[in-house]
Amino acid sequence: FIGVHMDWDLVRFFRAVTTRPQLGLAADALGVSPATVSRKIAEFERQLGRELFTRERGGYKLTEFGEQVSEQLESSASSLEDSLLRLRFTGEKRRALVRVNTIESLATFWMPPRLKEMQGADGNIDLDIRTDFELIDPRYGDADVAVRMGTRGIEPLIGRPAGRFAFAIFKAPGTEQTIRYVGRMAGTPVGRWADANLPTGKPVLQCDSVAAAVNIMQSHGGETVLPAFIGREKGWELLMPERHVVSDIMVLRKRIGKTQDPRTKVYDNLLKLLRDYDFCAPVKPSKKS
Repeated sequence: FIGVHMDWDLVRFFRAVTTRPQLGLAADALGVSPATVSRKIAEFERQLGRELFTRERGGYKLTEFGEQVSEQLESSASSLEDSLLRLRFTGEKRRALVRVNTIESLATFWMPPRLKEMQGADGNIDLDIRTDFELIDPRYGDADVAVRMGTRGIEPLIGRPAGRFAFAIFKAPGTEQTIRYVGRMAGTPVGRWADANLPTGKPVLQCDSVAAAVNIMQSHGGETVLPAFIGREKGWELLMPERHVVSDIMVLRKRIGKTQDPRTKVYDNLLKLLRDYDFCAPVKPSKKS
């Protein structure tokens, strides 16, 4: 019952509950609400046609069938490593699916106009772009290529630095208010830096994503911490230019032997695109003549 056409997003939720049987703990680890976890587990059970857990007062407990699924996922992980790069056929043309995991601001504001360049000249690669703050174990299909802030983590990926990524405080015309991050964003290093540096004493609105903050600023105005490239492209005022935070950008990929592998192509294309783009302007000091 486990195969390459499994919905690996549902598998991610299943594994979170097997390791954290209390729904609230699993939800915190995934960065979603308990209701979302419950809905995803129910969806996975409908997909498989059997109950995976019994719901008890102390949390979720694997059924006998659920234990079989968990064991098969573990034993299938290594053999599915390559087969998760699913190939589809459209007439005579073979297409490959490459999964890219990145942060929300890149996926929402930077990647869309560059998708064709990420795919390459042949155009025979489909991209599945996902945004996760925690990079899930790529053995389970969540990432062939990843772009993340900071140095490489413990995941079994290899990669290279692709530049620097700046966050700064920007102000858009309109209501005098401060937009603060909550939820997953508040727990990130940038979220904590934002709380320490955003001005206090003004009306405060809360949001849980960069996209939500941008929408608020476009419709009502205000000030918040944003990736510098977004503030620049929107033409918003940079506040306290000397006060910003900069992080490394890393591009990572699975260990792949073949240089012509579609995953390697996407990795190489992303690396070049990121290195050619200045994510730190306008926080860089102007050059003295």
